[in-house]
Amino acid sequence: MKSNRFTFDAVECKCDLSLRRRRRGSIALALIAVIVIAVGTFASAIARRQSYERSCELQRSEIQTLESAFNAVIGMDIQPGETIRLPLDELKKRSVIVTKTDSDGTFTLEATLMNDDKPGLFIRRKFQANSSNDSDSSE
Repeated sequence: MKSNRFTFDAVECKCDLSLRRRRRGSIALALIAVIVIAVGTFASAIARRQSYERSCELQRSEIQTLESAFNAVIGMDIQPGETIRLPLDELKKRSVIVTKTDSDGTFTLEATLMNDDKPGLFIRRKFQANSSNDSDSSE
């Protein structure tokens, strides 16, 4: 007697071959999807980091602008409580508002960056009244 276990049917082989191709195709598709997700995550992380660095650089430049305003106002003879507006860009309506307050032997300068009459970054520095170029402390 012949056993049916070892007989091969041509139709069965074709179906088995087609199933293998589908498996390879779905595995390749899954591998491509994983690679695309990894590259997308990497690109997103790079873009987020560049955005953060740009915002830090913008804040540094704004602080330098306010420090320059301090240097300009220190040389002026202004009274305590007086406010000075230093224009930066007339078209964009950007300016720096500097206010001087006086106390025992020191004076404090407060500078606010104004964008279109809206307050922006604000810094405050204390200076010695007798030596106006040395910074005592900063907040």
